[in-house]
Amino acid sequence: MYPKLIPGTFTPADNKSNDYHIDRVTQRTFSYTGIKTFPLQDIAMMEDQRGPLMDRTKEHLASSDAVIIQVRRRLIGAARALAPGAYAYHSARLVVDADTPVEQAVAEVEALAMQKSGQATILVR
Repeated sequence: MYPKLIPGTFTPADNKSNDYHIDRVTQRTFSYTGIKTFPLQDIAMMEDQRGPLMDRTKEHLASSDAVIIQVRRRLIGAARALAPGAYAYHSARLVVDADTPVEQAVAEVEALAMQKSGQATILVR
């Protein structure tokens, strides 16, 4: 069951500004959150992340969070593997004679670009 939206928007009618119309009786007797639907509970958790980056240093993960820990470690490992050189931008400028084979010119400018930083350019005389 999807939450009802404010007409003409994609904003749920129950939202952060009205405290998701938490039902305190339901919260005491049935549901810990008191929020009507599971999708709305998810939206509440997303909207309460305290900014674009959540400070996870104060989290207290339990053994039931093993999958979360594993996924985070994989994502961090993948990001670190890409960071240093995968998207590094190297450049060089090389002037070659008109009769220089294209393959040779490309190989020379690529080798030169790996030694310097900037933009790779081949100029033909």
